[in-house]
Amino acid sequence: MAKRSSGGGGFGAIVAVVIAVAVAYYVIAWPYQLGAWIAVEMGAGLPSIQRSVLAWIFEILYLGVLAGVGVRWLWVRYRTPDALPPFDHDATAQVLSMMDGRTTPFSDPRVPGSEKVRGGFSDVRLVEPRGRVGATTPTVVSTGTLLLTDKAARFAGTDGRTCVWKWASVNRIETGAGFVNLPVSTRVKDCGVSFPAGMDAAGHAALVWSTRSAQGAGPDELGQIAQTLRTTAATAQARAHAQPAGPKPLPRRVLGTAVAAVAATALVSTGAVAVGISAAPPAPTGVVGVNLGSDVAEDSGGSVDEAMVDTDEAAVPATDAATAEPVEAAELDSAITTAGQSTALAALGTLEVKGRAPKTGYDREAFGPAWADVDRNGCDTRNDILARDLEAETFKPGTRDCVVMTGTLDDPYTATTIAFQRGNATSSAVQIDHVVALSDAWQKGAQQLDADTRQAFANDPLNLLAVDGPTNQAKGDGDAATWLPPNKAFRCEYVARQVAVKATYKLWVTQAEHDAIARILTTCPDQLLPAPDGAVGSYVQAEASAEPPAPEPAPAPDPVVVPEPEPAPVVVPDPAPAPPPAPAPQPEPEPAPVFYKNCDAVRAAGAAPIYEGQPGYSRKLDRDGDGVGCE
Repeated sequence: MAKRSSGGGGFGAIVAVVIAVAVAYYVIAWPYQLGAWIAVEMGAGLPSIQRSVLAWIFEILYLGVLAGVGVRWLWVRYRTPDALPPFDHDATAQVLSMMDGRTTPFSDPRVPGSEKVRGGFSDVRLVEPRGRVGATTPTVVSTGTLLLTDKAARFAGTDGRTCVWKWASVNRIETGAGFVNLPVSTRVKDCGVSFPAGMDAAGHAALVWSTRSAQGAGPDELGQIAQTLRTTAATAQARAHAQPAGPKPLPRRVLGTAVAAVAATALVSTGAVAVGISAAPPAPTGVVGVNLGSDVAEDSGGSVDEAMVDTDEAAVPATDAATAEPVEAAELDSAITTAGQSTALAALGTLEVKGRAPKTGYDREAFGPAWADVDRNGCDTRNDILARDLEAETFKPGTRDCVVMTGTLDDPYTATTIAFQRGNATSSAVQIDHVVALSDAWQKGAQQLDADTRQAFANDPLNLLAVDGPTNQAKGDGDAATWLPPNKAFRCEYVARQVAVKATYKLWVTQAEHDAIARILTTCPDQLLPAPDGAVGSYVQAEASAEPPAPEPAPAPDPVVVPEPEPAPVVVPDPAPAPPPAPAPQPEPEPAPVFYKNCDAVRAAGAAPIYEGQPGYSRKLDRDGDGVGCE
């Protein structure tokens, strides 16, 4: 019966352990299961290998947390106790006996006969403190015996060195780090003694008690000194009794259960990850979702590393997702080659393509003071851009319409309307974005520009836009290969602006950036470059694309005129066709581009009010958007 009972008990223990592990798993692992599901959902649009990496990263982090908690618990539960500081109870008892007068004074050949020896300490070090209270590295001068008499403290070193402190001359006793300093009133000698480990409390009390006793202290004060030493000794003894004898042994059962729990968690979580990955929808072939704010841009290829991270182009493999495949690259090149000469797509073809330079040495100050007044109009660049891009703006009185206080922004990045109000807690709602980020420019040619040109670049209205603050923060220093505005309707103008800026300052683009810009511009091949004033919706007129075709009609008549004279000497009728060259002025109807810096310029030209569609009209002249500017 006893045997069967023992066997049943063992089986019950196994069942209890299994149930405990299962309960522990569901209690501990449910956050992991939830996290794994979230990881799979987050990576639903990514290739399977990247979903696997995402899930495994979460698994490692979660198991790391579990391991950290477990190690911490085991350390607190089974750690070796800290060693108590030593305390010499025998020396303390002798000092207390001296204070109580229970010891018989004895003589010592090293002490004058006029003095009575009450007690002493051996293995005491004579030191020269470096300073007073708080000194950390006293210099040991000698080692020997410290004798306490009724008139003085006498040190006798093994090397023959001696030192005497008359109780009547000691004006105070200072405790340093590992020694007791005994300055005397004559200042002839300022040195101290260092007691052996555990004897310092007794030694210090003995010196204080002997000094005050010789200087005529009352029994109450002397009794208090003795009582303090007794309390210190009792505390040390209580701590010694409370201290466990040694570390508790880690039970094998606890260790085995912990290992089994971790192994089970790892196996089950691995299975959960595998199931989640297999259940996730596969990414469509040839198209990868790139995180571009709240939208998804289509990139050709296999990996999204370039879209997620501002990567050094030299480290990106040739098959990176942000770079075009050979067939697509040929199509993009063809589109650039055949683009109209004044379009952003044609301007993209003029930019140099090469790898990103190191970011070494980049600093915001390399681009001059932030928002400097480079145009000398009395307003800093930030307020100039706010005044340009906001509608119904108001200005701070007394600033000559310089400091913008309020206004409304039609944000081009998010296609939302944002109310701007100046203030410490509100100004950040509208931020001024460098369309080509300073850090990006530094890595793509700005290092080679002189300081004045870099400052002009940082404050160029063409490179600045007032935009939604959080969206600008999300952009960081990304280029077109890593970030595009969530507002898809603005992407053509956005990348056209980047092309215009880089062409102006002779900055280059990486291959991934070039291909990303080309993909956008091929959807809007007639996109023009923005006007130098940088206002949204203001473009450079097609001066280059319209003019070159104009001369081409002129050669056309020449081939007709040259063969005509050969048939007959009827030269008189032939000149009649000569007037056809007159149509050459047909391109003339296209007037030279008209730009007005502001409404004052419009009025000076006698063109006010200026209506939408008329030469020189732009949104910056029509702040209320009613189609009539400079009313």
